[in-house]
Amino acid sequence: MTSSVAFLSFVMFLQLIHKQNVERNSFMEEKSDKTKRIDDVQCVSDAYPPDPSWKVPEFVIDLDLPPEQRWKEVATVYSADIKDLLSAVKNVTHPIFHGLIFKLVDKFGPKLAETFPQPFLDEIKGISDATAIPLGEVAFFNIFYEIFTVCTSIVGQSSSGNLYHGRNLDFGLLMGWDSKNGTWLATEILRRMTVQLDFQRNKTTVFKATNFVGYVGMVTGMKPSRFSLTVDERFKFIGGYIGCFVVDCLHCFG
Repeated sequence: MTSSVAFLSFVMFLQLIHKQNVERNSFMEEKSDKTKRIDDVQCVSDAYPPDPSWKVPEFVIDLDLPPEQRWKEVATVYSADIKDLLSAVKNVTHPIFHGLIFKLVDKFGPKLAETFPQPFLDEIKGISDATAIPLGEVAFFNIFYEIFTVCTSIVGQSSSGNLYHGRNLDFGLLMGWDSKNGTWLATEILRRMTVQLDFQRNKTTVFKATNFVGYVGMVTGMKPSRFSLTVDERFKFIGGYIGCFVVDCLHCFG
């Protein structure tokens, strides 16, 4: 039963993605005569360091605080953006699911949240309290990366021996095509929610991360002078998307 629900949800999700791609392709075809060909675009050498106006906001996450208080400051600052993101996902999925997804999220999400290990469970509860967003929806946001992502990382070495670890954070793609601006709605909201985090203990940096506000895991992190890490996509239909749907449904319905 659980597998059937998971598979049906996945098929409906593919229908939604197809609909978004049709809208995007139509937009790109319409715009193609007004823009340069990709072959005419040139590489630039002064893109880094970026313009100061592009600077990503920085926050300290104090690991000496109780878990439910660690994210209070940043979650309060970005409360409206998190709500905008969830509203965008609701609006995008409504034409196919007719609100079913978030009815299930609100009903079973708190039970799913209880499966998170500590201190993550209390951190998620703290974000829910600080933003007045239902616990199930915060939990849903924290597993969404496992369901839908297409990220890639690269590691390179310069002639002088320096190592460079780079990544593209493809999150929010195929989630609401804005034909007016030629962008994905969820991606543009997540752009506003991107922050640099300095996790400290005893006022000393333990590690750093580039994250989306509301997500208590880590997709891009670094321990200074030690190592760096990124979480990316390796597509596997059965063990990947279907596996995530089945596991999440087992947590909610089991």
